[in-house]
Amino acid sequence: MKLKILKIELAFQILLFLACGIWFILGGLSQNTSYILFYILPLLALSNLVGFLIRIFTVKSKWMMYYFFAVLIYLTTLFLMALSGESPTSTFSKAYLFGGSLLLSLFYTISGFFILKETKRNSEIILTNPKL
Repeated sequence: MKLKILKIELAFQILLFLACGIWFILGGLSQNTSYILFYILPLLALSNLVGFLIRIFTVKSKWMMYYFFAVLIYLTTLFLMALSGESPTSTFSKAYLFGGSLLLSLFYTISGFFILKETKRNSEIILTNPKL
């Protein structure tokens, strides 16, 4: 059952990441970056949050710990940038916000494959050795 839940969640994350990527490419032709900040990034963040909760309640994995701490570090650096007086409309701020968010989302999606592999291997070990 855990494998089915994780596979469905991973498939949803992949489809959403691809859809947002296509939306980004199509919107990039119009050179309007505000829609990325208000539509794509919150959509990816919300789906990653829901997926993160599904994953941590379904299976324990070191990958989710890495993701959690990466998000904490990322949010802390954004907060420190805001405290330092960095303009949110500067090119560096936008690039950091967009690039960091997309990299975290990509890491989250890729880590799903490793979690599936670990869960599958653990379930096979339990099936072959029921005393464990």
